Amino acid sequence: MSESTTPGKKGNLTGSARKLKDDAADWHNLILKWERLNDEGSTIATKIVNLGLSKKSDLEPDVVMEGGRLAAGDISEDMKRSNQELEEECVKLQDVVEKMANMLSKMEKMVHAERGICELEAFQYGETGRAAPLFHTWSTQQFAEVSSKLYESYKQELALRTHC
Repeated sequence: MSESTTPGKKGNLTGSARKLKDDAADWHNLILKWERLNDEGSTIATKIVNLGLSKKSDLEPDVVMEGGRLAAGDISEDMKRSNQELEEECVKLQDVVEKMANMLSKMEKMVHAERGICELEAFQYGETGRAAPLFHTWSTQQFAEVSSKLYESYKQELALRTHC
């Protein structure tokens, strides 16, 4: 089976061209998923902050109940409920971070595969590369470089999110 390399040729892509086309679609989908997870994580983080503020205000009541004392049972039950809610939200946030880490792993695999395609082309065609590019716009090397830059950007973003 020969590899379709002619830019204007109709038909199904195979080999390296197919892999790069699939990777471009995968990058698009991963970026959309990352944005959704980012939004979800921001919402959860906001809830965590609000629960923390609410918990702090519960610990420092402005109003003294009649008789000058607060009922210990009331504070205790509210604290338990607040702690449980806080823990649930933290677990949700950790789940979002783990999903992002999993996506980053997929991105890294794509980068390695594209570098492999570049190395294969260098072996097959020499350092000058293919006579006819796989696509009209970008060379295989450009696909690999952009993928690598995207991966490094998302890697840095995840590192910032996990070390805050």
